[in-house]
Amino acid sequence: MSRLPSAGETIKIEILTERIKLLLGEGLANETPASPFCDARVLDASDEGVTLELPEPIDGLKTGTSLILHYHDDTGLFLLLAKVSRKDTPTTINVQVKGLSEHQRRRDVRRRVCVPVRYKVERDGELGLSLFEWQDSATVDISRGGILLRVSEGVQAGDNLQLEVDLHSGKVQAEGRVTRTERERGTGDLLAGIRFTSIRPQDQEAIEWFVLSETL
Repeated sequence: MSRLPSAGETIKIEILTERIKLLLGEGLANETPASPFCDARVLDASDEGVTLELPEPIDGLKTGTSLILHYHDDTGLFLLLAKVSRKDTPTTINVQVKGLSEHQRRRDVRRRVCVPVRYKVERDGELGLSLFEWQDSATVDISRGGILLRVSEGVQAGDNLQLEVDLHSGKVQAEGRVTRTERERGTGDLLAGIRFTSIRPQDQEAIEWFVLSETL
């Protein structure tokens, strides 16, 4: 069920023109990309518009700028298309709702993407093997509940792993358990399905934004 954000809710905003620039490959080659999101607090929301308070002024944010508002609850993520209708102060804007574009249900979403991962295996009763050193790898896909990871030979179902996942905007840490292993078609690489068993709420939220916010 689609819904507007609620007053007092903290959401994330994305300037649509910046997304288009990235898709077109514009910008300086040596420029480090900024985080694609900015936090905002909802002051008021109705069908006529949403008033947002920003933590600081944002360059390029002016009347007529198109935005994507990202916010979520227990059911998943909402993506709301909007346009800045006015700026009351440098950090207070009113946006006109253009339409709810999508509601991504949390339980269904898994993103197929290759991101760097460092992992270390911890297996009860076995110590001192090279298998248990930190190793570099990459994901095959990722969700808020776990990852499918390329692993070295010898990793098996039931193993516990320490994980460090690089989401490009920052690294998150977690512990996970191997639920299954399989061979990748074509490459023969060993893949391990890993369910997160311990992860900080803020790290799980960062993964959720990463997975769900690349849908437009």
